[in-house]
Amino acid sequence: MPYGFTCEKWIPRVMRKPDRHNDIEINYLTKGSITYLFQGTKLTVPKQSLTLFWGLVPHQIIEHKGSSPYYVCTIPMTQFLDWKLPSLFVERVLKCDVIIENTGG
Repeated sequence: MPYGFTCEKWIPRVMRKPDRHNDIEINYLTKGSITYLFQGTKLTVPKQSLTLFWGLVPHQIIEHKGSSPYYVCTIPMTQFLDWKLPSLFVERVLKCDVIIENTGG
């Protein structure tokens, strides 16, 4: 089930099972770290990082360091495609790449 257009502050928690939805998900982590499982691959997101991925890819938080809130925004796929972003970027997202940008200087 899609989340729609949202932006919320969440507390990191280990997830008992993977989540899946047809939205683009953007996470911003200010402190600590979060380790996800994406299709059997572990990926650790460090603090001060912006992460973007297609929520259709099963994703699950399996570990976290710290309990500071992090920000989660979801964008409906139709809205994301309507924005006409650069094609190479959109292709990476549609190929289920997880894009991480460290913003912490």
